[in-house]
Amino acid sequence: MTLYTPGELATNRRCGSASTHGKPTKTQLRKSYLEKRDGLNAITRARDSAIIRHRVVHHPEWRIAETILTYVSIRSEVETLKLIQERSRRKNAWSFQ
Repeated sequence: MTLYTPGELATNRRCGSASTHGKPTKTQLRKSYLEKRDGLNAITRARDSAIIRHRVVHHPEWRIAETILTYVSIRSEVETLKLIQERSRRKNAWSFQ
């Protein structure tokens, strides 16, 4: 599968149907990537979430940041609960809106 930048997707929209050029639309790409993500097994998803969490908590900006914005993961998204818990142990300041 070919990856396209947002600019390429926008160009395709302005020029008409993406299928004219053989490129998928943004909606088609989103559906395809969601299907791939949903198809990951629990072990792979947990491993990938742990890798991402490790990279985040060891990033210098994470350590000095006063404000952190995140989402609460659902379904097959990258798991964020442990990241939120890690931050709470270090800095006890959260705002949910």
